[in-house]
Amino acid sequence: MTTDRDSIMCADSKRDGTGGKYSKPCIYDHRSASTIEWTETLYTTVPIAELLFSDSDAVSISTDESTVKSWDQARACIETAAKAWLSTVRPNGRPHNAPLMPVWVDDVPWFTARPTTVKARNIEDNACCVLTASDSTLDLVIEGTAQRERDEVRIEDVAAAFQAKYGWKFTLRDGSAFEESLPGSPEYAFYRVIPRRAFGYGADGQTATRWRFE
Repeated sequence: MTTDRDSIMCADSKRDGTGGKYSKPCIYDHRSASTIEWTETLYTTVPIAELLFSDSDAVSISTDESTVKSWDQARACIETAAKAWLSTVRPNGRPHNAPLMPVWVDDVPWFTARPTTVKARNIEDNACCVLTASDSTLDLVIEGTAQRERDEVRIEDVAAAFQAKYGWKFTLRDGSAFEESLPGSPEYAFYRVIPRRAFGYGADGQTATRWRFE
């Protein structure tokens, strides 16, 4: 478990009364299109890395322990990937998937979206999401929850990461980010993806790692 310094403040503590120190992974009931259970769990940045398959699974993917990949490889994938894909859930239970540009800050992936977009509105209703990305060595899948950041200091850090990686400059004021180069200076929100578990598949299709965050 993490210390208070490592725990992540949730964007909406009003819903569970936790005071904001908990991520909110959920079980989603697609039949009623509602969140039926929230599990309050302190977030750790150091996952358990293990083989995804064992000999008993009888698959062609390697079960050699030496092929287990480090979480640093997952981080490198997000840091270098020009594009990732985010899957969220609409209020009626239908999935939504969209491309975006990821950055890595404070040991987790981040993305940005206008608050009025489908993915942002989906997250407001149900924080569960899947982020996928690839590089030359790894196909990465991260299952977790997305949380909007409202702390001005961290917003500055994330904005700096976007500018450093993509040359994408935001103007920050009143705790929000704006793109002044576009008509109307639209507002953007920053979201962290808090992993619950993740999967890394080797580019050769012969290795698979699971990371568990406990």
